[in-house]
Amino acid sequence: MPSDKHSHGITFHQALILAVIEKYQPLTSSEIAQYYQKHVKIEVAYNYQYIVTRRLADRGLIRAKKTKKDPVFKWEITAQGKKLLKEMRRLSGILAKV
Repeated sequence: MPSDKHSHGITFHQALILAVIEKYQPLTSSEIAQYYQKHVKIEVAYNYQYIVTRRLADRGLIRAKKTKKDPVFKWEITAQGKKLLKEMRRLSGILAKV
């Protein structure tokens, strides 16, 4: 993971998936794909969405949880993910004004 705090290193699609997880968490991988498609209006291949989700998890931006009651892995955003998403939203607002 890059140590430079100004180097975000995530793509726009990753930021969109992060936003979907933040809004509807906890979500299974297939639910992430459904909500992404609903909001972005782009059909995303499940394999692609899974790879993006794994990359976000590897960076510590989301985490998988499962309980005894619900043994299916559900993704949640971490504090680090929320912080990054907040910064991305701020930057996109600046970009819209340029």
